[in-house]
Amino acid sequence: MEEIVVAGGYAILRSVQEVKRVKTEDLLASVAATAGVATPLLPEVALLFACRGMRKLLATCRPPGRTAFKVKGCDGKIERVELAHPWLVFMHIFEGMAYESMRIYGAARRPFSEEETLFKLPFRNLYSDCKICMGRDVKFELDGPFAAKAETAERHFYESVFNGDLDLHAEAALPEGWESGDELDAMRTWSRKSAEAGFDPLKVQWRSATELKELLGGILGRPK
Repeated sequence: MEEIVVAGGYAILRSVQEVKRVKTEDLLASVAATAGVATPLLPEVALLFACRGMRKLLATCRPPGRTAFKVKGCDGKIERVELAHPWLVFMHIFEGMAYESMRIYGAARRPFSEEETLFKLPFRNLYSDCKICMGRDVKFELDGPFAAKAETAERHFYESVFNGDLDLHAEAALPEGWESGDELDAMRTWSRKSAEAGFDPLKVQWRSATELKELLGGILGRPK
């Protein structure tokens, strides 16, 4: 190879024999694989990137705020509920470049160390380990580099209609004293609390999930 020309989002590789036109993102991925580079280009919201073997984890962090979500009632009708939430930490898990799963946790502040404790949040459509039910085949439709797949997966979470399939886990994640009554209705209970004067999601005693370092060890596997 004698020359590499990068222009218009493409890298042109020139040699004596031939000219190849490839996307710059494909070139970066190829160089990273050849050079043993472990860290991809990370988005601004990235909290950390970790890998062990083929197992990779990209964590992103979103600030506290108020967000409207769609929930489906027992009658099948869809309504919007507004939730005041703490910091949101998304864990995107990959096997090689393949997207495997996504988890979500709460935090009282942006985590700065592995000793930070993460919380369970009473979202519907979460399993007991805070893994998000993404729906059938959604993860197989994700395309692009790590950051693009993570962004699409998070957008899917925000735009989803939360049904009652996993309400038992959402009910168990409600802070103490937030019992929702006879109907399993965790997100509506959270919405009612959010509407109260002076409600501060950073001061709520959310149920602890795990320390960040324990979570990383559990997802990536313990070092031998």
